[in-house]
Amino acid sequence: MTSKNYKEACLNVYKSGYCTDHEYPEKLIAIIEENKLYVYDAAPISKISKNVSTEDIKYVQKCLNLMKIRDVNNNALIIDGAIGPLTLSAIKKLQQILNLSTYGICGPVVLSEIKSIMEKPLCSLKSTVYKTAIRYIQWRTYAVIDGIYEDETVIHVKEYQKNNKLIADGIVGNATWQCLLS
Repeated sequence: MTSKNYKEACLNVYKSGYCTDHEYPEKLIAIIEENKLYVYDAAPISKISKNVSTEDIKYVQKCLNLMKIRDVNNNALIIDGAIGPLTLSAIKKLQQILNLSTYGICGPVVLSEIKSIMEKPLCSLKSTVYKTAIRYIQWRTYAVIDGIYEDETVIHVKEYQKNNKLIADGIVGNATWQCLLS
């Protein structure tokens, strides 16, 4: 129970006398790694949520689902208000997209960035202040993610709009946001 990680836990199970096969720790570690079971290891809550309520966590989970940011297993999150390893993996993915520190901490910065995307700001070639929303748009349209709405982003947005039967004008307005977040 006091092990710091799954590898140490496997070794401690062997040392406790539970098994006699001296290869048991390696075999158990191989099974865990082959099936990616380590994603279910819980991080201490104090390290992953700071000043965030259960309702805030539910909001984050709901928004991550709308934004198509999935967990490590590429599944939508369960909206339960708990930050487990799957929600943590989706938060880290969002932090990577937005070029934030990828600690997986769900705090005021993550909440603020999500809210700025959910406000669905009008983004076009002249946009300069919506870097968070632009980075998200670039991720969804497979453009280079740099937070700058330039010609390359316009090309990718137009392609996205065309593929989704929207007016392909390169401007991310209500209709495009609706498609991005549905």
